Amino acid sequence: PSFGAAIADASRISAGQGAVVAFGAYIGKVRAGSAAERVGLVPGDIITEINMQRVANADDLERALSRLNLGSRISLVFQRSNKTFTTEGTL
Repeated sequence: PSFGAAIADASRISAGQGAVVAFGAYIGKVRAGSAAERVGLVPGDIITEINMQRVANADDLERALSRLNLGSRISLVFQRSNKTFTTEGTL
């Protein structure tokens, strides 16, 4: 199922910006009406966990999403502006 967001390795993005190197999946553009938008993600968020599984990079997130079906429930932990948030929704 489509998540509806461009993702990249957070470590590459943060290192390129001179910031502390972070792990996780960095959210780029979010498509309107997508699952990513419905769960409240915005560009710049960094997903660190999906369904209680650690997300170290973009590949981890893509692998976890590939195992899910359309309509599956998802639980995400993400960082935004150095704060940690949890959200839930469906694909």
